[in-house]
Amino acid sequence: MRYWLEERVGLKKFWLQPIFPKGSAVWVPFTGILCLFLVLWQAMTGMMLALQEPLPKSPVAYLPHNLHWIGAHALMAAIFLHLITQIYCKGYAPPKELVWLSGICLLLLILASYALGPVTRLLAQDINSIECLVQTPLLGLIIRVLPKKNPGHVAWIAHICAIPFLTCLVMMLHVWLKYRITIIQANNIKANDEGNV
Repeated sequence: MRYWLEERVGLKKFWLQPIFPKGSAVWVPFTGILCLFLVLWQAMTGMMLALQEPLPKSPVAYLPHNLHWIGAHALMAAIFLHLITQIYCKGYAPPKELVWLSGICLLLLILASYALGPVTRLLAQDINSIECLVQTPLLGLIIRVLPKKNPGHVAWIAHICAIPFLTCLVMMLHVWLKYRITIIQANNIKANDEGNV
């Protein structure tokens, strides 16, 4: 029975073969999975916030806001940890250039969403806060682009709709490219192992 099962399923080879390609560390994929989990966390808490705008006065109503705020900071830390691991493992080297470029696009989109989050909150609360925000070096450039009549609305639409949609598209591309590169590398390793035997 054991030989029959081994012949059809190859359990012995499955258990003895390493899960990750040779030369890779086990902790490298963890940072990407952590980033994906935190992006999903931000989407979930962001939807909760969008459904309860404006904020009620009860202290419990601030729980989704605080979870979204903590998740944003955790996401930034996870992204930079992922960036450091990819630099360490030469994730920018051929044949992974497209994965690297899609990751940089994701970084820029998430940084834009990270910067627009507090701006949307301030602009929605008080129109006089625009004068303070225009004077800040980085945010002032963003706010000057927004229309004068209702800048909070445009920033809110960008933060809630446009940037998450683009982030989702680029993230699907990034994961698909990473998957394709991993399959290609695994096939190359398998071919090299069979050639050496």
